[in-house]
Amino acid sequence: MSNRHRTNLMGFLPALVVQYYAQVEQPSVLPSKQSFKSVVMFADISGFTNLTETLSKVGNEGPELTAFVINRYMELLVKSISKSGGDILKFAGGINYYYHIDAMIVVWPPSNKTDIVEVHEELRTVCRMALQNALDIQNKLNDTCMLYNLKLSVKIGFGVGDINIIYVGGVFGRSEYLATGEPLVQAFSSEHCAEKGGQTIVSQEVFNLVKDFFIFEEVVGKQGFYFVKKLIAQFKVRMKAEALMIKNSISLQQFEKIKQQIQMFVPAALKPYIEIGQEKWGSELRRVSTMFISLGIDLSDARTDHGLQRIQNVIKTVQRSVYMYEGSLNKLLMDDKGSTLIVVFGLPPVSHQNDSVRAIQSSFLMEQELRKIKCKCAIGISTGVAFCGVIGTSGSRREYSILGDCVNLAARLMQMAMQPLSPTILIDEITAQDAQQKIHSIFWSEKKVKGKEDSVQIYEPLHNFDDFRKVKDITIRKVSDDAQEDDIYNEQLEQSKFKQLASNAFKKFSVFGSIDSKKSQLSTKSMPVQLTKEQRHVSDNLLIGCDDEQKKLIQFINRFLQEFNNSKLVQQRIIIVSGTYGIGKSFLIKTVLRKIEMKFVNRKTDNLDIMISQLNPASKTKYLNSARILLRNIFLSLAQKLNKMPNKDLISQISNGDQSMINTISEILSLGLNEIDLPSLKDEVQKIEDLKQFVDSMLTLYLNQQKDQQLNARQIGDRRI
Repeated sequence: MSNRHRTNLMGFLPALVVQYYAQVEQPSVLPSKQSFKSVVMFADISGFTNLTETLSKVGNEGPELTAFVINRYMELLVKSISKSGGDILKFAGGINYYYHIDAMIVVWPPSNKTDIVEVHEELRTVCRMALQNALDIQNKLNDTCMLYNLKLSVKIGFGVGDINIIYVGGVFGRSEYLATGEPLVQAFSSEHCAEKGGQTIVSQEVFNLVKDFFIFEEVVGKQGFYFVKKLIAQFKVRMKAEALMIKNSISLQQFEKIKQQIQMFVPAALKPYIEIGQEKWGSELRRVSTMFISLGIDLSDARTDHGLQRIQNVIKTVQRSVYMYEGSLNKLLMDDKGSTLIVVFGLPPVSHQNDSVRAIQSSFLMEQELRKIKCKCAIGISTGVAFCGVIGTSGSRREYSILGDCVNLAARLMQMAMQPLSPTILIDEITAQDAQQKIHSIFWSEKKVKGKEDSVQIYEPLHNFDDFRKVKDITIRKVSDDAQEDDIYNEQLEQSKFKQLASNAFKKFSVFGSIDSKKSQLSTKSMPVQLTKEQRHVSDNLLIGCDDEQKKLIQFINRFLQEFNNSKLVQQRIIIVSGTYGIGKSFLIKTVLRKIEMKFVNRKTDNLDIMISQLNPASKTKYLNSARILLRNIFLSLAQKLNKMPNKDLISQISNGDQSMINTISEILSLGLNEIDLPSLKDEVQKIEDLKQFVDSMLTLYLNQQKDQQLNARQIGDRRI
């Protein structure tokens, strides 16, 4: 094995982790812990949120441009930190409005000395080097223009004390490491005190160590935190690249012994590229399903063996749940607000066409198993195109990460799931649509998310029968113009039941095709389907339950159709099916109409038009939302009966309106491109009156055409007789 391969592989790990495994005589059993005393720096790039928001509007190129910018800036940071001896433990990220790899946790390797006095003096020297490095970074990289006049700078916080690096996991040969301890809390708190980029702040503990070597200024309103203003020139210390020296000291023979342990921390997606030294080609744009998980664990528990074992149990539970559905555990983040895991479905070498389904099923299993060990979680899932590749493409330290709009949305969904009374698992609309054939989801809420012009439709996936009890009952209301039937009644329907199919079960189902215009027959297929383990949450495509309600609806419609076919006076009848979203109203109606279609498919119902419309929450602010589909279908049917093109000329003939009104009607009938919001129409009373007149005219003309065709059909029948 070459030195190049050794360098490439070790670039994905901090020097402290490499040193730990090099010093351990036998492979350690997880969980394990590495403890020492040192200084911690938390560096957070300022201006990255603005950069991400701007580049997200570019399209699919946005994540790639974001990765390019962050790589260039990170390379400058890595180069400066390496010279001072710092070891980049983690490329961290913020989860505010966006998730972004815009921060790093840096630890300076501890002294090898054993004397207490010498250790204390060495710690003081390391602190001085770290603060010198921070001031140098601020002088060189503050307000650096990277792209499109977008400037980046960095906020830095410091802490010092006892640090624990814990090693957990081990499922399928995949391990995770993370740092815990009071110095990290100090560093996070110090950085949070910074109001803008270009500021360096230290904790009280760091200040006590180096107050004689720098000029400080206490942070107003933040007792125990200090701005680092300037280095006193005569106390400048010589930098020493300690972390680089540790990695360079590992011989090829030593590396071969620890290679297997080191590879447990490297993503499988990169291993083929690392083997040939071309990991930069592992970066690409991919369609992935991203899962953000907030875990209810306190990482300070790592100070005790019992607490460390609990963390191990939680991480192994997450790993099993993810790997069972062939996902990838991309990152384990920790800050003062808690622990966050990032899981991705769709990364090589295990990407699938049903990654959205796998992500949801994994979250079901994870939530269920974590509950058994009394660990709470909140999960957000989003699907879309993301940049998947290496951050820090050059230098001594890099990591495999994901960036993109869908990644940011998953982070926001996780935050919403963390709120009181929110569902544990939330998914976006794309994920719900991708998985709708396998997993039922109900509309949960519509939220405005920063960085997106349109509101985001949020759904809750339903797992088992307990979840379906959340859905309220359907109410059917019958309205008739017949005086004898003018009673309005409400009946509570049996709660919608959804059938869960067991593993390896066999089920025959019908696939309903379109009506063949030549043969006027409904094309149907029937085929056996073997359901695999991943389909355990699949629900039958036939409606289960509501048999009485189906019969009542069918009887009601049959009576109308009989009157229609017998040419009697047909009463106008309206059936209103109302209830909360996701309860199954549309499915109930479609099931009934399927049976009606199949019953009358071979009868003389050429004049029978069956039209279905349903509310679309994504366009609920649009005028005539619930009637748009019906009006469009009536318009198209009318055009066919009149043997005319369904265009603006026909609208003009019906409405006799001006061009502005014709354009508005075209949009409502989905013949135009521009959307018209409800508020703009509400302010134009005359336009609403014109719309009402157009709808009335169109319906009158349509019904007259229906009547004429029916009379013609009867006359033809009489002549035949």
